[in-house]
Order: sequence, then C-alpha cells, then structure tokens
Amino acid sequence: VWAVENLYRHSLLPAIIFLPRRRDCDWAARRFRNVKLEGREQRRKIYSEFMKEFPILSDHPFSRCLIDAGVAPHHAGHLTAWKVAVERMLAEGLVKVVFATTTLAAGLDVPARTVVLPTLFVGDKEGERPISALEFHQMTGRAGRRGVDRVGFVLVLPYSVRDLFFARELVESEPEELLSAFRVRYYQVLNLLAKHDFEEALTV
Repeated sequence: VWAVENLYRHSLLPAIIFLPRRRDCDWAARRFRNVKLEGREQRRKIYSEFMKEFPILSDHPFSRCLIDAGVAPHHAGHLTAWKVAVERMLAEGLVKVVFATTTLAAGLDVPARTVVLPTLFVGDKEGERPISALEFHQMTGRAGRRGVDRVGFVLVLPYSVRDLFFARELVESEPEELLSAFRVRYYQVLNLLAKHDFEEALTV
C-alpha cells in the first residue's frame, strides 16, 4: 500500500505493477478492500453495464476493490469479462493500479503512466528465473499513454546492487526473437473447411 501511496503523492498513477505469480497479484489487490478513491461512481456505472452482459461478474471477489479503490488484479486466472472490464476502466483513467503477472505483459494491451517492477524474477513451471529481455521490454513498453503523458515512467525496485546492474543490462539488451507456439491441429482445419470451401480456406 505504501508504494501506491507514494505513486499517488508524486502523480505517477495510473500504474501497472508486475508481480511474478497470480497469487501475488490477488494478495496485493486484497489489501485495498477498505480503501475508497475518487471515481467510484463512474466505476460502479461501468461495472454495472458489464454485469448486465456478464451476470457472473456480480459476485466477483475483487469487484469491491475495483469499484471502491480502483485497484484490480489482472492475470490468466481471472474471467475474460473481468479482464476486459479492468482494461476498459484503465484506458479511461478510472483504474488507479493494476497488479498483473509478468507472463501477461504481452496480452495487456492498455498503457499506464507508470510501470513498476518490484522484482526482476518470475516463477514458472521450472521454478524462479530472471526475466528475459523480451519480457522486460514488453512490460516497460506499457509505460506512457499516447496523447496523455509526455513521458512514461518505469520504476525498478532492486533488492541489491546486483539487481540494479541486471536491470541496466536488460535496458540495453535487444529483445530475444519471438517464436510462435501456435500449431495447426486437425480440428482447426476441419472447422475452417466447415465454413469455407477449399480455395477460400487457403486465403483466410
């Protein structure tokens, strides 16, 4: 909470704070359950519109944090409707802080004034590892809103001098080549041919 208070004090909101695990994002957002910040009525109105289309959002465990404080977690463990609602409010300047996982950096296509990296490590199936240059550039690329901010801010919170040098190395590094994990499956081909004839399917 103190970090968010300092960001607010220095006019560095809205911010996206990247954390290594989903549970970290949820835990951080829960700390704002009793906080109330400006924009509540606008957020309530927009959220009500989303609930009409997606009734499942009516009892979302973080709806109070989002509406009252303008704070929300954003990761693959949440409903798509929830993430869309958060992104829309962030784009409109109504969400103050989003706690997102580093693995979702490429999928979060909404910028903020500030990006915060409390750690330069991420947890995956094999354990904890340093973030890659590509991940670093994807995350920091979210800093600065076109037409709103003259500059975007990136705050790295190093635990040691070693982390500070690693952050500098990431800044100066070229992103690794992005390799697609997409593989064509038989059912995808069949679905395509069910909607188009063979010649059309080749150009879709």
